[in-house]
Amino acid sequence: MDREAAVSARPAVRLDDMLIAGTVLTAPDGQMRAADLSLDEHVLLEERDLVDPAGRVRVERLDAGPLRWGPASVTSLPLFTGAGSECLLGWLLSVSVDGLTPSPATVRALAGTLAEVMADRRVTVAADNETLRAAWAQLCAGPGDASLLGWDVDQPLIVLAVALDPVHGGRRQPDLVARERLAEAWRSELDHCGAPARLIDLDELLMAVLPVSLVPSVDELVAGVAIGRPFSVGVSRVVAGVGDLGEAAREAERALAVGRDRGGAVTTYFQRLGVDRLLALVPASDAAAYASDMLGPLAADTSEAADLRRTLQLLLDTDWNIAEAARLQYLHYMTVRFRVTKFERWLGPLADDPARRLDVAVALRILGAWTSPTSSPTSVR
Repeated sequence: MDREAAVSARPAVRLDDMLIAGTVLTAPDGQMRAADLSLDEHVLLEERDLVDPAGRVRVERLDAGPLRWGPASVTSLPLFTGAGSECLLGWLLSVSVDGLTPSPATVRALAGTLAEVMADRRVTVAADNETLRAAWAQLCAGPGDASLLGWDVDQPLIVLAVALDPVHGGRRQPDLVARERLAEAWRSELDHCGAPARLIDLDELLMAVLPVSLVPSVDELVAGVAIGRPFSVGVSRVVAGVGDLGEAAREAERALAVGRDRGGAVTTYFQRLGVDRLLALVPASDAAAYASDMLGPLAADTSEAADLRRTLQLLLDTDWNIAEAARLQYLHYMTVRFRVTKFERWLGPLADDPARRLDVAVALRILGAWTSPTSSPTSVR
């Protein structure tokens, strides 16, 4: 039997069940994955500023060795794959408030066992995910059967698209540790739903496929996932079965893109999107052409055009109140008045033509929606 098959054959083990009293298991960045601590031990970590406001253990402060305060102490051991330091899996902390700690040999043995289990699980998850990605690509491309995802049933389904939200001034930052933690948290939460829920990891995007009968509340499911980083979720409509997964995936991604465009850290349902639901039915190229035709020079991909579009959007939002639009964008009244002259020269008499204003509003929404990084069609990356 090869390694992957041997690992798959082992019974599943919960990492928190493996810990002994006074120990904490964290991800490589210090985010807690499991803990067996008393209240006093939790307080010790907080009082010594070893836990940040998001609940992450500040493992970087433990690199130099054990920390001691009289009888109290905190020590850590790194968990690596294999015998060397090929890949950091996480940290095992031993916490004591009274000097009574497990022996160093016991802690080292536990660290070795945890590292082996976590490394084996990583192999299993990677192998399973490659199979799921291939099946996902086939099912989204057209009709397929549920057995490609390891199912022997075909029943009403929903699809969830999940992604970390951008950080650092809105720029997309690669964060492999956070993405891995997000995937692990969702796998753990879906385990509570029971088979045949599936999670397909498409690198920057997670797709969860769930039979409706297993998900009494999507909001409760999402609330059960906590990783110390904001993420957004897009939810498709209910579809009849795997034959409609491609459409459901596109709906979930569209809902995710709109939610992130509106600020992120939200769960957005496709069926509640309003006009964005209609736009999702239009090919991206056709929508972009419509926006270009409606907006003319304002559709240009330049910072100047983007600034003008913001002014135009504020005018529409305030029922063409020039003074209010100027205040909201911190511009002089005459600056906005000058821009209104431009808009009317390029787009026509918007102030007195509700139908034209609707056309322009839809065009502005298209430009905002289709430039979202998650709005491209589903693909295996």
